[in-house]
Amino acid sequence: MKLRDIIETVTDYKASGKTMNKINDIFTQGDGRYLDPEYEAIVAGFIDRNAIKMEKKKIFKTPLETKNIRGPQKEMKSIVIAILKERGYKIVSIERGFMGGIPDVLAKKDDKTIAVECGPCNMIKAISYLEKDNTNLWILKPDGKGHILYTIRRSDSWNDFIKFHRERQINKAKQYIDIAFPEKSNPRRVLSHEEIGHMLAVSENNKRDNILLKCLYFLGLKNSETSNLKTYDIDFENRHVKVENGMKRRYIPIQEGFSDELKAHAQGKEGYLFPGRSKGKVSDRHIRRIVKLYAQKAGIRKADEVHPHTLRHSYATHLQNSGVPLNIIQNMLGHERLETTVIYTRMGVEKAREWVDKAFSSTK
Repeated sequence: MKLRDIIETVTDYKASGKTMNKINDIFTQGDGRYLDPEYEAIVAGFIDRNAIKMEKKKIFKTPLETKNIRGPQKEMKSIVIAILKERGYKIVSIERGFMGGIPDVLAKKDDKTIAVECGPCNMIKAISYLEKDNTNLWILKPDGKGHILYTIRRSDSWNDFIKFHRERQINKAKQYIDIAFPEKSNPRRVLSHEEIGHMLAVSENNKRDNILLKCLYFLGLKNSETSNLKTYDIDFENRHVKVENGMKRRYIPIQEGFSDELKAHAQGKEGYLFPGRSKGKVSDRHIRRIVKLYAQKAGIRKADEVHPHTLRHSYATHLQNSGVPLNIIQNMLGHERLETTVIYTRMGVEKAREWVDKAFSSTK
């Protein structure tokens, strides 16, 4: 991100350097994957303009048995679960390590919800939990022999500030979408990390559908590219997928957390990754049905308007929001002209993988 863009964000959000340093320490805890000056300025603005309140409490609690807890940060999850249960909350979900926009622990009591992040977390994703009514955010971080629990909640200025934030993000996105998405035929919609996370969560019981949705989002594939994807197009050693359209070829990095799942799904298959009745592969129409089905199950607003291209559009927008250069996004989407096609060298793919891992680290 250019320095002038950072300065513009700090100015717009009235964020102080002191608050930026504070939230950097709380959210990233020294993990470079989560460092982003723009996001720091935005979240600091939420605090400095009194849109959110933050409380801090030292916790000394022995971790519980962790054998039934899935995913990383088991000890911190066990501490949080114990605290929530003591306060009468029912545990709704425990994130297992790759759910896309799902908090590490989610709990409810009556009409109140607590979304918990244990250790480093994506700042914007975490703050987005507050957009749901009656929802507070907890962040638990290690501190010496104990832990520090941060409780973050809305304050009186939330409604005015969130309106300003949304309008600014929309206006900013408009500057880039025409470049990343030159096609003008239909209005394009972007789903949040959380909305996509819900779609992935409700499709967990159908592994084929779950992997298909992840190919659309984590690889930014078109409908037809997904149905035509073959097992030999996937290079797991170098972690990329080869996509060919006529004379054009591009290599798309596979997000680190998705690579093992994709490999397990491809195990033992030959030919198409998603077999079907029509010409041996799943049909484009069936893919559209799958996307709409899980959008409806996830309770996404106007689910009938969610299409495979919606996930592709969200992929591009989330890459852009993470600071990935637009020419790289265009290359991964396959939007470059034939005469200016860039075929990644191995070094180019490795750099792109770094960007992709950073962009989708919030989806774990």
